[in-house]
Amino acid sequence: MMMGRLTFGKWLACFWICAGSMLMGDVDWAYPIHNPSPKVPHSMESQDAVVTVEVALNPDGYVVDASVMESTNPVFDPHVLEAIRQWRYRVPDSGRREGSLVLTQTFRFNGGLFSTDGDRSDAGEPARVIHREPLDVPESLSRVSGRVDLEVRVDPAGLVEEVRVIASTHRELDAVAVACVRKWRYAPALEGGRPVASTVQFPMRFGLDRAMRSVPDDERPVLTDRDVVLVRSLAPDVPVGLRDRSAHAEVDIYVDRFGFVEYAETVQTSDPLFAIALVDAVYSWKWVPVEKDGSPLAVKVRQSVRYEGGMLVMGGTAKDRYPAVRKKVNPKVPSHLRGVHGEVALLVTIGPDGKVRDALAREATHPELADACVDAVTRWRFDPALESNRKVSCQVIIPFEFR
Repeated sequence: MMMGRLTFGKWLACFWICAGSMLMGDVDWAYPIHNPSPKVPHSMESQDAVVTVEVALNPDGYVVDASVMESTNPVFDPHVLEAIRQWRYRVPDSGRREGSLVLTQTFRFNGGLFSTDGDRSDAGEPARVIHREPLDVPESLSRVSGRVDLEVRVDPAGLVEEVRVIASTHRELDAVAVACVRKWRYAPALEGGRPVASTVQFPMRFGLDRAMRSVPDDERPVLTDRDVVLVRSLAPDVPVGLRDRSAHAEVDIYVDRFGFVEYAETVQTSDPLFAIALVDAVYSWKWVPVEKDGSPLAVKVRQSVRYEGGMLVMGGTAKDRYPAVRKKVNPKVPSHLRGVHGEVALLVTIGPDGKVRDALAREATHPELADACVDAVTRWRFDPALESNRKVSCQVIIPFEFR
């Protein structure tokens, strides 16, 4: 009956998870329903690795703990753990009880592909790409540097059955990546010398040489962040060593006529690591295209960001005083998410009276954590920012971390 509702590839993944967990006597059937890919650095994508992780789930299938049991390439371990702590599994009714459910999950990295399908013995082989079609990128996206994480189901003949976007830096790239990968061909996975269906994941990367410009620098209008409208921004990943301190950076961002970032460079900073994190995040940003006489322009935007009191203050002129939290309300985490690892970043508008005017989730590993953070932050109170000794509105990004 279950085989009628699940593809063989997903059944195989379920079987492997089931087999590992039954050995521990915990749950008879479980498989991932939310499984972000490990964010392996580009320089490591050609390396091979097998990492086996012991995973503890709560009764709702959320990962509450994970540890590496065995690894052939330890440099992959932190990336695997960071990813799987965001996973959620489907847990059968028979496995729902108080306490943690424990199972094993194996990650395989091979030739740029990543798989969590059933155990491949030494006699077996994972699927591998034998024909790649080049990306057909429209002119409007030709300057974008980004990444789309894909999950591809490959049938026993090596044909692509299904493609799913797991995550991406630019949603505009999703359709381009999916259309391209549907034309690829694979040597199928083998079990006991027999071709079988399998599922693989991998990142599809976009981007040209970032030093190349579509328009010479001296032909671009130079604008401040107050002259343009930012419609999408990823918060920089503040280095751990800076989270209890202050830092600032100013960057020049070269924006094409479609509002995407071509190139970014640091102008000045109090901390090089903070500037590196900011520049890396900036490549996923997008602006409303700037127009002159009805025609879109490529521009250069000077953007300043300050990290102060656990908050990222976006742009604007230098403040005489940056906003500071006067009253804080902790997020009320739903019971089924207690103990779950996760991160949320909120874009918060603080009025001159120190009250929150608006709070939007820009990033969240779990949507319900974002809801809890928004509900809490709307009740925070601040000492507002001051400019020229006058209370002013200010936008900040507030990160939350759950462990």
